[in-house]
Amino acid sequence: MKYLSGITALIFYSLFANAQSPLFEKGYFIDVNNIKTECYIKIEEWNAVHRINYRLSRKDSVSTKQINEIREFGLNDQFKYIRVKTNVDISGDEVGLLSHEEGPEWQEENLFLRALVEGSINLYLFEVKGLKRYFFSEGSAAVEQLVFKKYRTTKGVQTNVTYQHTLFSRLNCMDSTERYFKSIRYNAIDLTRLFEIINKCEGATTIVYGIPQEPDVIETNRMQLTSVKRTISPQDKKKPTTLSNHYLGIVANQLLRQLFNFGGNNNSFSAPYLLQYAINAKKNGKGVNIGLTYDKNSFTDVSNGATRKTNNRIIAFRIGYDRKVDWGKRWIGIYGFDLLQDGSKSKTVSTPGFTIETSSKGWGIGQRFGILFRVSEKILLGTDAAYYFKVSKSSQHFPDQSRSTQKSTNFNLSLPVALFLTIKLKE
Repeated sequence: MKYLSGITALIFYSLFANAQSPLFEKGYFIDVNNIKTECYIKIEEWNAVHRINYRLSRKDSVSTKQINEIREFGLNDQFKYIRVKTNVDISGDEVGLLSHEEGPEWQEENLFLRALVEGSINLYLFEVKGLKRYFFSEGSAAVEQLVFKKYRTTKGVQTNVTYQHTLFSRLNCMDSTERYFKSIRYNAIDLTRLFEIINKCEGATTIVYGIPQEPDVIETNRMQLTSVKRTISPQDKKKPTTLSNHYLGIVANQLLRQLFNFGGNNNSFSAPYLLQYAINAKKNGKGVNIGLTYDKNSFTDVSNGATRKTNNRIIAFRIGYDRKVDWGKRWIGIYGFDLLQDGSKSKTVSTPGFTIETSSKGWGIGQRFGILFRVSEKILLGTDAAYYFKVSKSSQHFPDQSRSTQKSTNFNLSLPVALFLTIKLKE
């Protein structure tokens, strides 16, 4: 829409009810050449075809600057607007303007967004003709819209509240429950308070420019700006006990076979890594994954009057980079890059008679891919596949023979056949 190419209708600013305040307040603007000008800006109503009126000092004559020449402007300690190029969905909320599409209908536009919270996570407001849409950014990353949309169906008016899952999956610093984020309303009060909490959790210095009053409190075409700049003091910075998620997984093929009474044989299942443990940052999903198997067993058999006792030991270990990415509400994609080492040893002693020894050891490196499904908030089920380059050395020693040694190198593809029952550990 054409009115989106410029600044939205912002606010009519009433400084004080007694009308004794100056019309110009100390502020600044930054032009498209990134030049910042300190000045006194006239308080008035801005719109898509307007300009700002300013004075370089209180005694200077009034100058003007066209909105399309400005990248950012604001009143010091009171409010701030920035220009961004981003995708926006502005499907109307009024009955006559409702779309039939559930998902956002993106348009790339140049918008002026009002800053509500600034810190490591930023919150912005876009407002035009009574329609409000909220945007966020992580640090210096691109600005994205928090999706909220009413749409028409054959069953009536429905609401797309994707913004709640976005907050839960991407900005959940304190690992709050999804139910908590479903209680967050799409308004300035709830979102501003949430972003304050998120930034405090991140330990970031936070500026809150003030919460715009909602239409049921003031006239829709008028807003009194009572914004206050607030800086979180070092005493207020309370970091959570941890900024990471912890996952513990164990191979569960046999357990699932018993629980669900699957058919087929009941032979024990063999997997290279029976236990997995991962630590991933809540903010970006990056972390470390560790896999481990340790198996030690022995058995005795009698054959032709001879007793044979065999001791076996197997150990396999891997450690590497791990990245988890949310795919919707239920799925998590996994990518990793691992270093691994393994070894085995077997010794058979026959009485009377002989001893047979075999052993192997090796190391490797390669990529790992996986997927997790959220059965519940804390219980997940997943699998992974890996493609490793391995170097191995094995040896055998039989009675009355010299020890034989073999070396080998290979690319080993591990298919996703092991199912891991994973618990998201409580902090």
